[in-house]
Amino acid sequence: AEHTRSPSATLPSNVPSCRSLSSSEDGPSGPSSLSDGGLAHNLQDSVRHRILYLSEQLRVEKASRDGNTVSYLKLVSKADRHQVPHIRQAFEKVNQRASATIAQIEHRLRQCHQQLQELEEGCRPKGLLLMAESDPANCEPPSEKALLSEPPMPSGEDRPVNLPDASTPFTEESRFQSSQQGMRLETEDVARQQNLILQKVKEELEEAKRFHISLQASYHSLKERSLTDLQLLLESLQEEKCR
Repeated sequence: AEHTRSPSATLPSNVPSCRSLSSSEDGPSGPSSLSDGGLAHNLQDSVRHRILYLSEQLRVEKASRDGNTVSYLKLVSKADRHQVPHIRQAFEKVNQRASATIAQIEHRLRQCHQQLQELEEGCRPKGLLLMAESDPANCEPPSEKALLSEPPMPSGEDRPVNLPDASTPFTEESRFQSSQQGMRLETEDVARQQNLILQKVKEELEEAKRFHISLQASYHSLKERSLTDLQLLLESLQEEKCR
């Protein structure tokens, strides 16, 4: 009775039967194709999320740079000519860092747009393609027609060597999870760098403001002293005239 069992009865539960294989010859509707389609969709969603995040970061950085420029112009318009070089030097440092950060974000944004375009066209992004080619687990499994044409072994059991590689979808899924984790770490690193740069910008602006306030205090003190000296001089001249 064991030798008269159908070949499909000995297949593992995660492998489709001969009936399902024969019905899938007309189109890519097997588990592997469904897994690949879901993986491509997940990759597109991840890249779109990355593009939205970088676009928002770019908008914030440009707005911050514009705000620093406005603050610089206000300080220069109110500052004494001796204060202007110090204020300009502090502003140039801040502006250089902001421009470098914006250029870096724009470069990463272009890369993400290119990856999304390749995914939408049905191609794997170049980075993932190189990773897949170097992975020996991505060898192409035998076709479904070849599986159907293989005769059973004399013992009635199917040949396990001709079964599709069920580990391939899991390899693709683990690669997608690794890509997501890399993007998340890169996002956190960018956010951390942005916070450090913004903190440094705020500290330098506060230092410039404190320097400006101290110069204003010195200016007012000198002005009051000169007015006092002038008043004393006028009084002494008036006394000389009365004599």
